[in-house]
Amino acid sequence: MTLVDWLRSGLRKLRTSRSVLETPSTMGVGTSMPQARGDSPPPRHVHLGVDFGTCWSKLVLRDYQAPTDRCLVVRPGDTFNAGENYRIPSSVTVEGNRLHFGWSGQLRTPQAETHVIRSPKMRAAFPSIFGGLDHNLRLSAEDVSILVVTYLLQVGRSCAQAYCSALSPPATPRMSMSMGVPMSVLDQGPLRNRFLTIARVAFDIWKAEKEQPSFADGIDIDRARALIASARSRTTDRPVSSTRNWIRSEAEAGLLWIFRSPLVPEGLYGCVDVGAGTTDVSFFRLRSRHEGNAWVKDALGFYSARSSPPAMDALDECLAEIRGGAVSPAFLRGNEDTIIKRHGVAGHECVQSVCTQIFDTYCRTWRDAYVKEMRESSWYKYRLFVLGGGSKVDLVAQSLRKSVWPGRLTDRDIGNAGFPDDLYDWPDNGQLQPFREDATFLLVAYGLSYLGTDVPIVDKPSKIRPLIIQQRVHLPIDQNEKYQDR
Repeated sequence: MTLVDWLRSGLRKLRTSRSVLETPSTMGVGTSMPQARGDSPPPRHVHLGVDFGTCWSKLVLRDYQAPTDRCLVVRPGDTFNAGENYRIPSSVTVEGNRLHFGWSGQLRTPQAETHVIRSPKMRAAFPSIFGGLDHNLRLSAEDVSILVVTYLLQVGRSCAQAYCSALSPPATPRMSMSMGVPMSVLDQGPLRNRFLTIARVAFDIWKAEKEQPSFADGIDIDRARALIASARSRTTDRPVSSTRNWIRSEAEAGLLWIFRSPLVPEGLYGCVDVGAGTTDVSFFRLRSRHEGNAWVKDALGFYSARSSPPAMDALDECLAEIRGGAVSPAFLRGNEDTIIKRHGVAGHECVQSVCTQIFDTYCRTWRDAYVKEMRESSWYKYRLFVLGGGSKVDLVAQSLRKSVWPGRLTDRDIGNAGFPDDLYDWPDNGQLQPFREDATFLLVAYGLSYLGTDVPIVDKPSKIRPLIIQQRVHLPIDQNEKYQDR
């Protein structure tokens, strides 16, 4: 155990010693102890990781006062018309003068009088590529993104309230949040500030309980505009002590379990997250320091990162076109591998073009990384991870195994870091169970469920200087704001 880990462990023991805490094997709705009359349940710190995605959003809630590491997959449930799904549509459905979110909006999509705003996140980040919104709404892509994140916070709080009320003794959730953004956003001032605004304004709307309507059944557009304007005015003059308290890189968050995994040693790595709208690629080094009698991983250094279309949306459009437009691309999501194999279209020009462009994003990002450590031998054994929807499509995954430097570097095997062992499900019966599904799509939300102070030191690509390889050996010459809920 490192000194930092020891201090964190001591702080956690200090926190948990103030209340009686349950264990996953015994905690359930029926085990709650009665409160003394007039006593209000004590506050309990939970932190929500918000993976606000292009097509789907995911949430993971971490209990910071549990006796052992524990986080929950958030399933919106019947209150939000989601059934057993943990993936939440990021799109917004406009019906008349009303906006509908998540699965409630998705259920209204087939109706003729509706209009669907897809990929609000990408429209806010890359308006020149993904286009703007219908001006009749008098809402910007940033505004719509704020509303979606507010909705996600409401979903998270619903889970937090159910979970905390089932504890023994019951508690009142005090919820903070972190939102993920593409790594490239953190290196660009205007985009970074835009997503920082999205996170802060959404959080302000969410916590202003007196004027906050539930979004579960939608919200009037005029009311939505008023909420955004009011929250913007409240947050404009508030100082921000650390952007990292609000937004963190999706690449960093998605790699946190890889960083912690005992299956992954220090060294050079590449990671390709083939999402809905963009392919996010990063190259990084896991670094270690000598602690006692062992080497301990303690930092991530990103050599390069890039977020660029195309990704799975483009592949879905290709497959829909190949099938003669008989089905919407949205209905193909998650079935791409089966469709490609069943219809034998792996060699189709359109499909190959998407795979080639994804691979090109990967290659360009590697070239940027090579400049930082320009030594061929350093890259002989770098390992590769593939995440996101593209990891489930054999054709996409296999195309990424190809050598980025033919004749000099070999093809890569795709690594396996295992899955988090502190990730639990919170089903309707109120009994914690280990999460047993594929956690690939939850790794970003999982990483964001940690507070920024509890994750390793991360150097962004702009902070990593090229490594100069000396040709001769030289003699040695004598580094505002915490979240506040109500």
